[in-house]
Amino acid sequence: MATIDLINSITNPLIKIILRSPLHHLIDDQVLLIIYTGRRSGRSFSVPVNYFDQGKTLCIVSLRNRNWWQNLRGGAAVKVIIKGIERNAWVDLIEDHHQVTEQISMFCRDSPAYAIELNLQKDERGDFIQEDIMKAAQERVILIVKLN
Repeated sequence: MATIDLINSITNPLIKIILRSPLHHLIDDQVLLIIYTGRRSGRSFSVPVNYFDQGKTLCIVSLRNRNWWQNLRGGAAVKVIIKGIERNAWVDLIEDHHQVTEQISMFCRDSPAYAIELNLQKDERGDFIQEDIMKAAQERVILIVKLN
């Protein structure tokens, strides 16, 4: 995991610059910038994250071992920069394993590339193996972003 942290420390500042620039269209079909306030510090933080567009809501999947999302427990007002536009939003956090498993199953059906990213295998009927999805869900949380 240290390698991922190193890569993120190098790429995240660049991604933030791109998302706030006229070049945002290069990556904004997959990545948005979420801006939130730290609960203890009161400071503003921004994190580039992959998202799934579900119409009026956006879904973000984060690894449980990250700590940024913990500031959003119980729901929180945030800003997102998506497609070059800063918008106000409300975030609800899903930590329940069953609900996370359902969401990940849906994302994998809608986006086979995400299933590949999670290294999910299919059974003989062509369905993703449920045990693989459940294992992936144990390591993740879901953030539901409602745009204002």
